[in-house]
Amino acid sequence: MAGRYVGEALVSVADVKMLDTKTGVEIGEAIALTSSGIESTTQNVEVSGGFLNSLLFDIRFGRRVNLTLESATFKMEYLAFQTGTVISRAIRDVYEFNDCQTAASTTLTLKHTPTDKVHVIYDDGAVDDLSATDNTITIPAKYVNTQVMASYYYGGQFENITVDATTEPMTVKLLMNVRSRKQDGTTGTYQVSIPLFKFDGNFNLTFTSDGVSAMAIAGSSLAYTQDCGKMKYCDWTYIPDDPDTYIPSEIVATPSKYTLSVGQKVTPFVVGVRNPPYANVILTENLSFASSEASIADVSTPAGVITAVAPGNAEITVTYTPTVEGEEPRVTTIAVTVSAASGASEVGIAKTGSAVVK
Repeated sequence: MAGRYVGEALVSVADVKMLDTKTGVEIGEAIALTSSGIESTTQNVEVSGGFLNSLLFDIRFGRRVNLTLESATFKMEYLAFQTGTVISRAIRDVYEFNDCQTAASTTLTLKHTPTDKVHVIYDDGAVDDLSATDNTITIPAKYVNTQVMASYYYGGQFENITVDATTEPMTVKLLMNVRSRKQDGTTGTYQVSIPLFKFDGNFNLTFTSDGVSAMAIAGSSLAYTQDCGKMKYCDWTYIPDDPDTYIPSEIVATPSKYTLSVGQKVTPFVVGVRNPPYANVILTENLSFASSEASIADVSTPAGVITAVAPGNAEITVTYTPTVEGEEPRVTTIAVTVSAASGASEVGIAKTGSAVVK
């Protein structure tokens, strides 16, 4: 008997990838986070009545799934996601704050070629605005061999992003990996997949003299349709580091009774039963089949396919053998009644989802 499952520890912060919603191509990542969080909220309407106005119904609606990240690093991609504008490489004028050097002569060579006047501060506090010839300026002779600080605009090709007044924040497919650990040392990863994640458009960067600026990223999952229009927000998938050792509490075959004609073939589903909130699992491995009357209903060739051989009744025993040492096999049976042939036929496997567990 397996030990009691008390839960898992979700370890450290998440790693996050952002993908293009149309092409599926990765367009960004956040892997140096200091914190990460995901929350689901609902609104509600309460219906009360009767003696002492007792609460009769608590109706929940308006579910929202929100995500917040705080990154220890800054990336221009974060601004692009929040502003909805692209990062372009273009020729622009930028400002040189501090081109400081010692003047060896009256001709001072600057680090860049100015596109406008050069603002100069001399070591005695005097200031001047000079015109440049290419990347040189001429200063008074009395400032030769002194420190001169120049600031000016110059042109070049740079990465640039514009915070537009009208664009919407981007919508991406967001994948979040969260590490987990169980008490027995088993480790794995929960992957949260949000097909439509809309950034909230907000960013706040604080620059301090004694720290490094962190950037917060937030947004919400947008509902998407799947399975004949059913609305969804996200999926959580558990990925074990080692092969999974799922053990059902019991197994059932569906259907559990067949009435066949000689020559017919059927393939039943074998379902591993799990207690709520877990859904049942269709089993395809570690199964064996045996017939009480192989001359009436055979399951040997191919294994798991019931073939009606001759009129009569037979019982098919299905055994699931767990791979975990010490676990007992799970067993169920299928009742088969075979009647005289009315034209041999083969019944294919039922479509997934059509089986009903009884």
